[in-house]
Amino acid sequence: MADDGDPLEGLYMNRDDFDRERLFGALSGIIGIDEESGEPVFLDQYHDLSNKERFVAQLLYRRAATSLNELGEDEEGANASVYAESLESSKSAVQNYASELSFVESDDERGGYVISAHGVSAAIQFLEDDE
Repeated sequence: MADDGDPLEGLYMNRDDFDRERLFGALSGIIGIDEESGEPVFLDQYHDLSNKERFVAQLLYRRAATSLNELGEDEEGANASVYAESLESSKSAVQNYASELSFVESDDERGGYVISAHGVSAAIQFLEDDE
C-alpha cells in the first residue's frame, strides 16, 4: 500500500483563516463597505440592532475591511472612544461590552478592540442568535 502522506497533516491550518462566506452572510444587510473610501455603510438592519450588537457588527466590519486591505492590520481595531462615538454610547458601555464578550480582545498593535480569527465564528453566532 502506497503512503499518500500523513493524514494528520490535514489538521494544519492558518490560525488567521476564517469563514469569509459566513462573515459576508452575517454582515450582509447590516454593514456594507464603501467602494471608494473603505468606510462602513450602515444599512437599515444595522439600526434595528442593540448597541452591543452594533459593536459586534462594527468589529466584524473592521475584520472584513482588513481582510480586503481597506484597513491596515494596525487599523483593524479601534479604542472604546471611537466605538462609543459611532454607537452614540459611552466609553464605559463599550468597555463593558468588550469585557462581556469572550471573542473580543484588546490588541494595541492592531489598534484597539478586535476580534481574533478564532473569535470570528463566535461573533457571527452572537449576531445570528440575536436576530
